[in-house]
Amino acid sequence: MNILLSAYACEPFKGSEPAVGWNWAQELSKQGHKVYVVTRKNNESNINKYYKNKPKKIKFIYYDLPNLFIKLFSNKGKSNPLSFLYFFFWQIGIYFVIKPYIKKIKFDYIHHVTFVSLRYPSFLCYLNVPFLLGPVAGGDKVPIKLRKKFFLKNKFFEYLRDLINYLIKFSPLHTNMYRNSKKIFYNSNETKELIPKKFYYKSKKMLAISIDENEISKKPQEIKKTINICYVGRLEQLKGIDILIDTFYLIKSKNKNVNFNIVGTGTHDLQIKKKINNLKLGKDIKWKKYMPRIKLLRFYKQNNFLIFPSLRDSGGMVLLEAMSKGTVVAGLNIGGPNEIINKYTGVKINTKNYSYNDIIKKLSNEILLLINNKKRYKQISKNCLNRVYEFSMKKKINYIYKKYY
Repeated sequence: MNILLSAYACEPFKGSEPAVGWNWAQELSKQGHKVYVVTRKNNESNINKYYKNKPKKIKFIYYDLPNLFIKLFSNKGKSNPLSFLYFFFWQIGIYFVIKPYIKKIKFDYIHHVTFVSLRYPSFLCYLNVPFLLGPVAGGDKVPIKLRKKFFLKNKFFEYLRDLINYLIKFSPLHTNMYRNSKKIFYNSNETKELIPKKFYYKSKKMLAISIDENEISKKPQEIKKTINICYVGRLEQLKGIDILIDTFYLIKSKNKNVNFNIVGTGTHDLQIKKKINNLKLGKDIKWKKYMPRIKLLRFYKQNNFLIFPSLRDSGGMVLLEAMSKGTVVAGLNIGGPNEIINKYTGVKINTKNYSYNDIIKKLSNEILLLINNKKRYKQISKNCLNRVYEFSMKKKINYIYKKYY
């Protein structure tokens, strides 16, 4: 079949949303479909690097808005709230880019894949080709109690996000997109609530993130004398980085044989360094700002636990990557992590009606219990390896293929 993917984020060698777009295109191609991907031109360099000595079976259509938009809405790769305005206008632009292709190629489906945010409607649903939406996300919320420690700017953006999520329920652009979609995939029950009930009959829960089955280890991990606990991700308040460091501290105060590893950087770097020094954890934490994904997969195998205390996350790709290596995961019952972690595969802390201090105590205590129970730890590590197959891209594509393609 001829399938066109709309994948604003689509790159090899990366995780998160670029991996979502890339993995989706690759798996469809493996299954024999003729795949076309409309994506940003700034993804072209890495895509060409990947195909340097390989045949390119996928047709990439590159598009960027005029330079004026890039100057207005981008910030040289740094986080910028206005970047999503660029994405909104980019989606309008690709409608006109793709329209001529419709006359030349008989597409069986157009599928919007990334960005996964539901707040920004796709306009490709108006091209009179069967349209698939998602999996989309964006309904997840930071619990009100846990916003108290946020900087004023971060609080403002969280409440602004809540307001936008409320308003899109009444947006005619969204209503038309849902109406013109053959199927809508959403990541969580919170995101489902943003979709009008009259479209529930063609909606299904499914995470956007996935794992390559070839990356899944065969052997579970075991508890040894020295315990390694890691975090991989941006260092931001939104990622629960304060919860992470305070949990490290409580664990270390009760077990001296624990070491901590952090991979990532962000706007919270200086505050975290200060907190680490104040808690006298400097000697116990190894910190690398960046690690290539190939090394990262080996890195997970060197750690017994991954703590991912994100306060709002639609996916949680690092959870799947860690679980694929038998690393036991710990997180909160919010968004994607709530869909991935269960009591058989790790530690999931319920945030409802719990304070910040309650959460770090529960998180540290549950991890310490597993450290002290080698048999249970090994079983949970085995469960992680089995569970992660449920999130394989191959399985996901097969399911959608049989149902809708």
